[in-house]
Amino acid sequence: MAFKFIKSLTRNSGVLRRSPAAYQPGCRYVSQGAWEKHLTVYEDSETGIATITMHKLPVNSLSLGFMTELGAAVKRLDRERECRGLILTSGIPGIFSAGLELSHLIQAEETRLIEKFRSLQELWLQLYTCRLCTIAAINGHAIDGGCMTALTADYRVMLNGDFKVGLNETRLGLPMQSWMFGTLQQVVGFREAQIFAGRGELINPVEALRRGLVDKLCEDENSLMAAVNEEMVTWLKVPTVARKNTKTAIRANLAKEFRTYRELEIRETVKLVMRKEFQKDLITLVEEIKRKKQTADVAQASVSL
Repeated sequence: MAFKFIKSLTRNSGVLRRSPAAYQPGCRYVSQGAWEKHLTVYEDSETGIATITMHKLPVNSLSLGFMTELGAAVKRLDRERECRGLILTSGIPGIFSAGLELSHLIQAEETRLIEKFRSLQELWLQLYTCRLCTIAAINGHAIDGGCMTALTADYRVMLNGDFKVGLNETRLGLPMQSWMFGTLQQVVGFREAQIFAGRGELINPVEALRRGLVDKLCEDENSLMAAVNEEMVTWLKVPTVARKNTKTAIRANLAKEFRTYRELEIRETVKLVMRKEFQKDLITLVEEIKRKKQTADVAQASVSL
């Protein structure tokens, strides 16, 4: 079958970027929804494998709107009977996702903060409970919320290089949410999760592989996507019902606990963020990031703290 090659246009930049899935035979472009301003979604009609490529410049930060877009795209694919697998990756060189937009937390109204943290929870829940086989193709920095999205996947392949990955909210003054710790624990084990959470560590890809945060490293983009596709084929050899039901059973307890405590954790987090001391520290932190952006590239400035 002939290739169907499609380029996606990032509206707010005018920069054309190729989706990795566009190189696969039988690709069908399905990103038609108006909500997908910063995403490109492809689905291979022959294999049932979809690829979501994030391209929210400059660093795929998890704004309220972007989290809603991403969650809606995952939800739509999850409901498609023909779709069996999902690859999540980025179209921005050197960046998977830098996590929450910290500047949006400064002097924000309480209702807005509640909405933002609830959207983060909803995104996690949609990814974590997704029936599809999910693989994260981490082709750059994956910080905090960006790391969270990768941790929800069934398998993680990361590009080796001068990148950082990890959950650093404790270093920013925010306690790690129980559902995020639970996800981390399921990936790396309890003791290692304790260390990651307590230190707020950001580590390089080699260290991430050694400590179990990612499952495989690749040296370039082509080998990264080849490894992801190969791994996806392996997972999809398992009968769909057996694989889906096993995944659901493994993740059921954490999802149930999350639904019990989610509102309490939102209230406690918003209360902390609105404190004068936290706001003062946050303003200082954001100003430091801005200063570093003047002498370094955006990606490095976003993860250097």
